[in-house]
Amino acid sequence: MRKPIAVVINWYGPYTYKKAIAAAKRDFDDGIYVALGRQPFEKKDKFQYIGIANNLHDRLLKPRDLYDILSQKCILWLGESATTGIPGKRIGNINPALDLAEWAHIFFLKPPLNDRKSHNPPKSGITVVNRWLHPDYETRYKRRPHPDWPDLIDYWGYEYGARLVRLNRTLGRIEKVSPEELE
Repeated sequence: MRKPIAVVINWYGPYTYKKAIAAAKRDFDDGIYVALGRQPFEKKDKFQYIGIANNLHDRLLKPRDLYDILSQKCILWLGESATTGIPGKRIGNINPALDLAEWAHIFFLKPPLNDRKSHNPPKSGITVVNRWLHPDYETRYKRRPHPDWPDLIDYWGYEYGARLVRLNRTLGRIEKVSPEELE
């Protein structure tokens, strides 16, 4: 197991599907994206899909089976890593820091359209700090865009468990995930 890493993700949004495509073409290369919304049988908005791409614009243009969910009433958040990359060889041209950040989000948030990374925790420890900004790329949000989206995911490895931290204006909430719950 590799040493734990820390990744800061700057999230920009919310975008409609068409505005996300335009923003991705104009301002993003590789990155991570989140689709928030509801399926016809759901009453509240929740995470539907989390993904990464070497080229966000191309990925959003050709979402394969995701087209139906992304083109409906979902809102999209586009993210990029604000930290330096992990040294070493990239596997399949995917940024390893973004890959681990995506994996941590998928494993702990369990979006229904992600199944590949939702069954096992990330292979190495990761601390993800989420920051949310308006589409002008400068103005920060005062609150999280969704109550389930943690400000911090702190996963140090299978034997240690994890902490999901959600900060509020006056108090914060820490959800501890024990090693037994990771199974």
